[in-house]
Amino acid sequence: MLEFKILIIVAAALLLIAPDKVPEMVRAFSKMMRMFNSAKEEMERTVRAGMMSAEETAKPFADTGQSMASSLYQDAVDDDEEEEEG
Repeated sequence: MLEFKILIIVAAALLLIAPDKVPEMVRAFSKMMRMFNSAKEEMERTVRAGMMSAEETAKPFADTGQSMASSLYQDAVDDDEEEEEG
């Protein structure tokens, strides 16, 4: 709500002080917003591509990690059984 009040005050000040400059300022602001959105979209594409690449790279290791964890767990269970028997 505070931002809206500030925006109204700034708009009123612009109209009172420099009404002939308002169209120029609006064009500059619009251009800045287009550039910002373009850069944001490019950054999002880059991050998504990096995440997809990382997922593809990690897939072979995911199965290996699972089998290693399973193997370690089985070794621990076998060791416990041997201690109980012995």
